[in-house]
Amino acid sequence: MDNFRIQYINSDSDGSEHRYTQADATQTDLEKDPLIIREENAELISEIADLCTRPDINNPEVLLLLGSVGVGKSAIVNTIIKAITGKHFPKAKVGRGLVASTTLAFEWFENCGIENYDLEGMHNEAFSKCLNKLPNIIDVPGMDDFNSSNIRELLEAVLEGYIPPGTSVKSLQKLQEVYGVGCIKNIYPKRREEWAVTRVVFVASAVEFPPTSLVKMVRSLLESYDQATGYFKYNIDLFVVITKCDLVDRIDTSETTSRLFSIAGAMEQSSTRWQSYVDGRCLDDPSIDNIALKFVKKMMQPRRKRFRVEADKIPVLTPQKRLVLKLTWALNLMDAEQKCMVFIMVLLSLNYFVLVMLSDPVKTADLKDLHKSQK
Repeated sequence: MDNFRIQYINSDSDGSEHRYTQADATQTDLEKDPLIIREENAELISEIADLCTRPDINNPEVLLLLGSVGVGKSAIVNTIIKAITGKHFPKAKVGRGLVASTTLAFEWFENCGIENYDLEGMHNEAFSKCLNKLPNIIDVPGMDDFNSSNIRELLEAVLEGYIPPGTSVKSLQKLQEVYGVGCIKNIYPKRREEWAVTRVVFVASAVEFPPTSLVKMVRSLLESYDQATGYFKYNIDLFVVITKCDLVDRIDTSETTSRLFSIAGAMEQSSTRWQSYVDGRCLDDPSIDNIALKFVKKMMQPRRKRFRVEADKIPVLTPQKRLVLKLTWALNLMDAEQKCMVFIMVLLSLNYFVLVMLSDPVKTADLKDLHKSQK
């Protein structure tokens, strides 16, 4: 999957996190004096505000959080809100991860779920004029490890920006049951650029087997390309988050992740840890804010440019060329007798078509009228 930028972020069940990137902080960052970390956080806030004013940003980035139930997606949202506002606003409902449902509900957090009245002090000074450019976040409740055609259609419609924010996904699934898979784009035929996903954040647990089928579905969607143009269908960056790393004796998520996403050796690894804002155990920790702010900064970096699939690897074929190739392939598999039979069947079909046209009373009447008019 060379067409993706991949980031690895490992967090413990209590919020402790290992982040594997080249640019992010190392373990020594957490040993800094809290005042030093707060100063760095102030710089990060300023840098994020600068990214909001990038001239190439017409619409906010749209992040789609995907993963199994109970991996901590909602906690990620709440931690981002705390880091940007300076206050703990648990706007995303955090579940206990006991029950998984195949009924999706896409929860939309516009501009990270932050309102102007949430901002105070330096946070208000930094973001009051550019709040509308902070990323929008779509939090997908935890899913079982499945790869069904109806869920694939819903995710595809969300990725492309067809489904409006606040739409009841349960009602869409009922429509799929009545009218079949493929009806969604008939219901919402117009795509909106501001709804289209720009980053997929895949969240997985270190203490559970990775959701293989779900990963394959996401990969299949993001690797799809337009046969007519050769361009990849989606200009989307993929990020991987690994949680609950403290519950395993030896953490080595890179091998599993590399195998699932086919990115072995894609990037070097460095690490950092944090404690999430969960269960009210900690409501102000500059180290947690530091990691969350770096994550938001990373999400707002310029994306890669859209490019073609290499022509020598995947040729662009029109429907006509595909038909000719398939017919040629089928004929090459036939022996002489079978080819002769096909030739005879084609001739008989043409003769039948001619007879039908000549015996059509409407056509015959039209010919007679034409003959009379010529006289």
